[in-house]
Amino acid sequence: ELLDIDPTRYDAWFNLGLAYESLDRTDDAVHAFGRAYQLLSGEDRFRDAYLDVLRRAATKAALRDDFAASTAYW
Repeated sequence: ELLDIDPTRYDAWFNLGLAYESLDRTDDAVHAFGRAYQLLSGEDRFRDAYLDVLRRAATKAALRDDFAASTAYW
């Protein structure tokens, strides 16, 4: 709901990414961490979280033999 009120809250996007990761919703986590990083790109933890979730998403796609999806993350 907070993001409905103020979609520029980078901290809310970051926390949403953490929640999605804990639920194994990797694509949603990619989006949330990416949005946090877009809003505050100078913050190392946002960059690192975004890159980590991108790596995990690409690996999961590759393990499903979905190489097109795997490379799309990069």
